[in-house]
Amino acid sequence: QRIFPPQQPNHTAMDTTLGHSLRGVSVHHLATTLLAHMKAAGLPPTALVYEIEAKVIRGVSASVVCPRDERSGSAYVDAITGEDNAGMADFMLSYTWGYAVQDIVDALLYHCTANNLDPKRTYIWICCLCINQHRVQESRANKIDVPFEEFARHFGERVLGIKRVLALMAPWKQPAYLTRVWCNFEVFTAVQHKVDLQVIMPPREAASLAADLAGGGEAMDGLWRVLASVKVQDAQASVEQDRVRILQLIEKGPGYEQLNNEVARFLQQWFAQMLELETRALLGKGLGDEQGAELTRKVANFLRTLGQTRQAKDLLYLGLRTVGQNPLPRALLLRMLGVVAEASGESDEAQRSLEEALHLHQATDTVISLAGLRTLGNLGAVHMAAGDDKAAAAYFQRCLAGHKAAGTYGTTEIVAPLVNLTRIKLQHGDQNGAEQTYRECLSSLEAHGAGESPEAAQVQQALARLLEQTGRGEEALELLRSAFQTHKRLATQNTEAGRSIQQQLSALEQGKAATTQGQQHIIPMTQMAQEPNGHQNAMPM
Repeated sequence: QRIFPPQQPNHTAMDTTLGHSLRGVSVHHLATTLLAHMKAAGLPPTALVYEIEAKVIRGVSASVVCPRDERSGSAYVDAITGEDNAGMADFMLSYTWGYAVQDIVDALLYHCTANNLDPKRTYIWICCLCINQHRVQESRANKIDVPFEEFARHFGERVLGIKRVLALMAPWKQPAYLTRVWCNFEVFTAVQHKVDLQVIMPPREAASLAADLAGGGEAMDGLWRVLASVKVQDAQASVEQDRVRILQLIEKGPGYEQLNNEVARFLQQWFAQMLELETRALLGKGLGDEQGAELTRKVANFLRTLGQTRQAKDLLYLGLRTVGQNPLPRALLLRMLGVVAEASGESDEAQRSLEEALHLHQATDTVISLAGLRTLGNLGAVHMAAGDDKAAAAYFQRCLAGHKAAGTYGTTEIVAPLVNLTRIKLQHGDQNGAEQTYRECLSSLEAHGAGESPEAAQVQQALARLLEQTGRGEEALELLRSAFQTHKRLATQNTEAGRSIQQQLSALEQGKAATTQGQQHIIPMTQMAQEPNGHQNAMPM
């Protein structure tokens, strides 16, 4: 039964891309006409791609003569005309048929907005709309399988022809995309051919992540877990032979580790870009309370962890202008500004910002609070970096005493001041209990779901230094390798923290005694990150 009236594209019009293998559908068409077709067919915008294949994708094009083989029934993209609707593809969409159409539309519209692209002139090659599904159904009915090699060749030609791939991943906590081996094959092809690859998500995912961060939940821990859990070798396919063939290609090509790192890096870029945009938008609406300040702090800290200190500072300055003289939100942002300033080598600004933050906490009687105690820890780290161990130890001791008073001494909040205080003691020859302290820190991070995080890696590095000093080089090597693998899984191996571990690992592997004087006893603020749920490393952030 035909749902849509017969259509015949005007082959004489100025639509010269009809029938071209790289012809794509405009984002504007997807957001308007396609959704209208779905509504006419009785399907909601939230319908999944495979649910619209028969009624809409083939329904619209059933009576259209295909310009590619001159037979009845065309690809959807060849059943529409006009440059507002179709043209040579600017991007290839990599996705799964299990995604909702509305999510695909929203993600593409958001991508256009974020990159100043005109939806009417931004064309997307989408397999469900750009491959003739009538012929696919005919092949299935006749039990004709397309050989894997032929599919791979055609796909590779399209990737090279379009040169830009958008990988749609949702939800952010556990992208379904990563569980499908064909999606990973598409990423593999893009990486292999060195074409531009970007991760996109529906805007509600950015809003969801930002809301979780502002709400004080475990969103940042979850973000790091997503980056660490990328394992293309665990992806599945409906046809087992396809899964085996694709994984063999990946293994013989870049290998699982490199592809996992690439996917994690693309996800990392999306998280950073979207969180910054989302935070700026919320600050622009006047979100100047503690919730807005906490979101700004966390996003700035994430940017700093990735080495994007300039963007982090700009965001914090915007936050400070938004909160004005509101003391507690201002104290939150000033503390993070001190952390970022230290990361940028601006130690004077770092100390000024942190001292002003502490003054605000003292004025509001909130020193014995999570933010106030972290400020004490940060000031201790600044003095420690400057070589003033006496002042640093005093701040760390105040911080730890405050945690005892607040009842938070048994949480991961004490990891930073405790480890740094232990390092000061080591600096002065006191090794009693140091190893136990480091191991307790690692156990605490593991128990709080932060066992694979930059924080855990830095505590491992600190313990490795101690083991190296006491002649246990093999144990130290094992710890450093584990720490560096964590950074590789998170795609943070090229940050200052990752490079520091790599350098120490290389020196130890080459049999050279790593220097353990001065700054090496301090986990620099540029290497550390701490989240308000208690997830922190040896430098409170």
